[in-house]
Amino acid sequence: MSRRCYRLGSLFFGFQLFVSLLPADDVPVSWINPNGGNWSIASNWSTGVVPNNGGGNTYDVTLGPVASRYNVLVDTSPTINSLSIQTEQFITQVEVAGTLTTGTLSTATSRVTGLTVDPGATLNASSLNFFSEGSLAINGTANVGTLGLTGCGGCPSVSVGSGGLLNVGSFGATGLGIGVAGTMNVANSNLTILGDGVGIGGSLTVGTGNLLPVNSPNTLINAGAINASFSGITVGNGSGCVFPHFPPCWGLAVGPDGTYDEVIGGPSSFGTLTGGGSLPISLAGTLAITLANSYIPPVGQTFTILNSGPPQTGQSITGTFSSIEGQTFNNGTEMWDVKYVSQPFEPVSEVELVAVATPEPSFLVLAGLGLLGIIWACRGGKPALRT
Repeated sequence: MSRRCYRLGSLFFGFQLFVSLLPADDVPVSWINPNGGNWSIASNWSTGVVPNNGGGNTYDVTLGPVASRYNVLVDTSPTINSLSIQTEQFITQVEVAGTLTTGTLSTATSRVTGLTVDPGATLNASSLNFFSEGSLAINGTANVGTLGLTGCGGCPSVSVGSGGLLNVGSFGATGLGIGVAGTMNVANSNLTILGDGVGIGGSLTVGTGNLLPVNSPNTLINAGAINASFSGITVGNGSGCVFPHFPPCWGLAVGPDGTYDEVIGGPSSFGTLTGGGSLPISLAGTLAITLANSYIPPVGQTFTILNSGPPQTGQSITGTFSSIEGQTFNNGTEMWDVKYVSQPFEPVSEVELVAVATPEPSFLVLAGLGLLGIIWACRGGKPALRT
């Protein structure tokens, strides 16, 4: 009897192993409720089953044009293969209140398609692609491998609310507006901004790439921190601009509480920002300087980190940085001299960092003793009498 049970058990577990090795069924499922509703309700779906990978099935979810306008609330924490919003001329809003995990998330619509991640909620996506007037609002946490946004007749937008966190591996975009009140971290980025501008009230950290805002009449406004290890940040119709036919009317404003983070990794490896339009570069915040790649600039090495643009634009750099972080380096033997450069009878057009030797304390002591000697001599070599 026990031997028979053993054989049956072996057959059962062998069958389970065989089933587990079979490829999962890829199930297409579509939203069918024209009034919108909750993800967790089975009757909202074409299969009568709430899409959530498991039980041998994986799901490719489509939100189609079942109504001119509807909202879907992700009130659970599903894991799916893909989510495609194919509403064409219609408006669909997806709100994530739980945790949504998907391989790809894409839209193909010329109207407003919105994806909102609520506070405390999480979106995990290997890739997320928005087309035209889509909007992505992160008030919770979003982890995205590749984020792509393309404007066509409209401008997609990304906003990270206060307390929100958006982590992106690679970010490629044209024609969008970005607003960051929370934290946005991008490992690799090539951004061409043709839309509503960039507003930073929190923290935008970008590993490598280029920021190219080139349209009118918007401005990159910074009241938080831009931590840019860019090969170069070009604002306006610069050498890296791929849309030179758009009128460059951009400026840069670093507010009193803002930080412009300059990373220098070598003579030709540092961030430089060039204006190119009808708006000025205005400075009032902090310049934070960081050395990378173990690089120590020699005395006399100069880096132009800000340039107001071609002379024909008639623009200038106004204001100065209120404070400098990382001003001394090389064990205190060198320091940065921040120069606001202008041509004769012209306003400031460049900001340069020049590596100079830190003044020796002994020189200051000798200068002080010399001054005391002059005072002594002026008094006839006699100490002042006190009564």
